[in-house]
Amino acid sequence: MDHTEALMSCQLAAAQRQHSHRPAARESCLEGSFGHSPTLHFAALFCGAWLAGLLLDSWERRGIVVDLPLLCYMFSDLHVAFAIIAATFSVAAVVPFVLVCLCGFGRSVCVAYALLQLLLIAGPIASLRALDPQWHPLTGALIVMNTAVFSMKVHSYFTALREHEQQHFTGAAARWQAQFGPYWRFLTFPTLCYCEDFPRSARVSPKKLVKHFGQCVVAFSIAYVCLADACVPAWREFLPGRPAEAFVRTMFPGFVTWMAMFFGTFHGLLNLVAEATCYADRHFYGPWWEAQDMRSWWRDWNCCVGDWMRQHIYVPALKSTKCSAVTASVIVFAVSALWHELILMAGLGGRPWPILSMCIVSQAGLLPLTGRISSAALGNALVWCAFFVGFPLVQTLYAYVWSLDHGWSEK
Repeated sequence: MDHTEALMSCQLAAAQRQHSHRPAARESCLEGSFGHSPTLHFAALFCGAWLAGLLLDSWERRGIVVDLPLLCYMFSDLHVAFAIIAATFSVAAVVPFVLVCLCGFGRSVCVAYALLQLLLIAGPIASLRALDPQWHPLTGALIVMNTAVFSMKVHSYFTALREHEQQHFTGAAARWQAQFGPYWRFLTFPTLCYCEDFPRSARVSPKKLVKHFGQCVVAFSIAYVCLADACVPAWREFLPGRPAEAFVRTMFPGFVTWMAMFFGTFHGLLNLVAEATCYADRHFYGPWWEAQDMRSWWRDWNCCVGDWMRQHIYVPALKSTKCSAVTASVIVFAVSALWHELILMAGLGGRPWPILSMCIVSQAGLLPLTGRISSAALGNALVWCAFFVGFPLVQTLYAYVWSLDHGWSEK
């Protein structure tokens, strides 16, 4: 075995060891570290002061604090979204379980599984087009995000049981009895990687439910205020004619929006679901605010998707195709970009504009460059600069695309 093959074997073994154990019962990073992080304290106080000034300015200019017509417009199609999500959940809950437990893993079942994945991805979008041709971006994004979650969960379940079947052959009756409970619980847990023995908490804490629900309400309200009172007025004024000015005017509001969406989704919402389902592993994100390079930032930003990508994309790429770690990383970034593009395409009315996809794939080449920075403070500052500029830039570019296709109505 030459040096290259030995290095690939070590990388594969390390990646497999990382996901060979049962998930541990862990708390979210912000549950304990927020009170000990001066950076987060300063960011929260600064954003809070800016938000108070934004609300006061909105009251002085327009006599309102919250744009209620815009809020009603955003939630006008949610009943369609909930109906399609419920139908998709029903398909994901019944069809793959019946295929695996009754039919095993023959070639015909693999073909049926591929058709099921196509149905899970294309079916909700087709249903949305039929039920509501002029859907709101929030409606389309919610539907496709849940579609992505169900598709990834089904793939993890199918892959885990196929590997178990290859090692320990069991009949259909044994599969039915052994996997019924774990699979249905897995669909409700805030995780994407399947295993038979998830860490569980002893009971549901009503106090934590109320706390995390309040965190969701506050965070999403902040994101909405930033969009409605700062970003949308600037987009109406400057787009599509002056995109550079729109970007400068919405840079900080866009940054606050993304911060609020991160906290509301990855901390508030996922902890709320975990508490309601007694799921004890609350490690949905890592301390990305302390990242010293882009590799650490991508690893800690979204641990649920990151674990799924490593287990079902990165490790199989190393194992089956015997490609290098760099090539496997590029494949991971390409798959991630595809999912993000599908979600944004649904939000933008079905037209693909691969802005975010190109940004994600291009970062695969930046990983080794940022990893060479020796200064920890400089590396962390560059990560924050990329976060402060990158997300608002992508947001402005998609607003520019929306203005070209749809214009900006008063609602």
